[in-house]
Amino acid sequence: MFVPATGAATLTCWSKPGSMLAHDPPWRDVSQLTDCFGNTNARTRRARIDHLLLNLSVAAHLADAQGGSSRAWLGKTSKHPPVCRIFPPAALRGAHARLRRQRWPVKQVATILEFSTRRQGLVEITRHVTDWVAEAGFRQGLLTLFCRHTSASLLIQENAAPEVRADLEAYFARIAPEDPSVYAHDDEGLDDMPAHLRTALTQVQLSIPLIDGRLALGTWQGIYLFEHRRRPHRRTVAAHLLGA
Repeated sequence: MFVPATGAATLTCWSKPGSMLAHDPPWRDVSQLTDCFGNTNARTRRARIDHLLLNLSVAAHLADAQGGSSRAWLGKTSKHPPVCRIFPPAALRGAHARLRRQRWPVKQVATILEFSTRRQGLVEITRHVTDWVAEAGFRQGLLTLFCRHTSASLLIQENAAPEVRADLEAYFARIAPEDPSVYAHDDEGLDDMPAHLRTALTQVQLSIPLIDGRLALGTWQGIYLFEHRRRPHRRTVAAHLLGA
């Protein structure tokens, strides 16, 4: 991070009128930045200010290294009037120190989830997945689910009306019918190749954000294992959670 050795770091910022940086009179130190971030709490404002100061200081450092002036070009063009900002070196050092203290270590956990299916159709696995995520104790992150089969798949679908699931199952039965006259592969029965086709038409991997300790699923969204074979099976889904 660039911190001037002496004096103040003077940065000229190009910003559109009405934007976060276009305030009149311009703020001259960090304490006057708090009104630029709307109705947020003190901790959020402090973090956003710190990120802004660091971004501007890096831009100034790059400009100086290239022989230019200390300018942070925040707009796409130079048609808007420049607004001069002055940041004491101590403010930049303090921002850097606070960001280092607030940085959360990234962690990851993984497991294999097992499910028993009784027949063809959609099996909701939302509760099993959310229980495992809760045990991990993460607040923010990304969950990846991977179905380890070629005759079963994963879907995010309506979790309220059972008619939705019935219609989906009927639709896939129509577009990939169990007709022995149209397939060469039938090693495991009439439903063998249709199961592979239905898997190919859906998906075997899902990615779901984790926000404030909860999966960011919508009100009517559920996680489903889609079984494409007629007889009961033991299915496994690999789950990986990356976050903090």
